[in-house]
Amino acid sequence: MLKINTLNSKKVNQELDAFKYYDDGCNEIILLSLKPNEEIPEHKNPLFVLFYVSSGSVAVELDGQKEILEQNDMLPVSPTQQRKLKNTGDEPAQILVIKQK
Repeated sequence: MLKINTLNSKKVNQELDAFKYYDDGCNEIILLSLKPNEEIPEHKNPLFVLFYVSSGSVAVELDGQKEILEQNDMLPVSPTQQRKLKNTGDEPAQILVIKQK
């Protein structure tokens, strides 16, 4: 069993509120928190990624097409897709980022 808390996590990026909670060499789980209007610029990742919005509202742009994700929505992203995220709500948004290596 894995308990999710900040005591056993590692900050992923100094510019983002993002913590890695799990990494077994094959899979990685990151909890990402975005403030209202906070944005992650367009980028590519060489891994399969699954975004799960646990709270808030997030716009995810994949290869130029926008999807709005609300609480409990999930979106798979292939390694070839460019992605961009933005909190479109008035409240902080939390996104579980599940990466498969």
